[in-house]
Amino acid sequence: MLQLLKIEWLKVKNYRAFWILLILYIIAIIGANVIAYTINNRVRAEGAGVIVPSLYSFPTTWNMVTYVSTFLFLFPGLLMINHAGNEFSFKTSRQNIIDGWSRKDFISVKLMFAAIVSAIATLAVFLTGLVLGKMASEGSTEPITTDLHFILYFFLQTLLYCIVAVFIVVWIRRSGLAIGIYFAYSLIIENIIAGAVFYSLKDTGNTKFSQALPLQSSDSLIRTPKLEEILPGQNFSDTTLLVIVSFYILFFSWLSFRNFTRRDL
Repeated sequence: MLQLLKIEWLKVKNYRAFWILLILYIIAIIGANVIAYTINNRVRAEGAGVIVPSLYSFPTTWNMVTYVSTFLFLFPGLLMINHAGNEFSFKTSRQNIIDGWSRKDFISVKLMFAAIVSAIATLAVFLTGLVLGKMASEGSTEPITTDLHFILYFFLQTLLYCIVAVFIVVWIRRSGLAIGIYFAYSLIIENIIAGAVFYSLKDTGNTKFSQALPLQSSDSLIRTPKLEEILPGQNFSDTTLLVIVSFYILFFSWLSFRNFTRRDL
């Protein structure tokens, strides 16, 4: 696997579009949280006697920084479609098989690369949260490790989006169309289905089943900070959501394996 990753590195090392997108994504993570941090501080300063909590002070930091970063959820999948789509556009996928790779090797390294992209994004979120949390918690004795599990949730959410993107591009094998389907499903189709499930079950009190859809399950792991304290709602437990997200990661990985190994090159 290490040798396969080295070859994968050679493919992206000089691929300018990939690095531009990745750098823009990291800058967007930092920038979005700095803006949210500044707005929170300004609202607190102009609270006119109303006590406004610092959403970036520990232990709320990790929930807030991951919540803000989830608004950039399309970037990781776009990176994967851009990278994996080139394999089909330039026929390097076929060449890799001719050169001795198994089809399993080809998909395995793509899924591993998705995990690496997710880890890079998670590291950027962690460092951003650490810096802003330290700034907001100056003089506080709150431990920085409280609620650190939100960083794991962010990693799993990003990984699921990347894996879904890999499945779409392996299925479609055309970057432009794959991007369109990825955007349409992520932004429109699944939200419509989730809304339909929610309203159809509203009278039964089982609206939480709208969270069982693939991307909805990962999105539900990172909820709006402080909101549930004011407006408690019906949700799956974090443990249940983790099981659902893990299932979908494995399921879409299996679908990618199955599709690529059974279709003609």
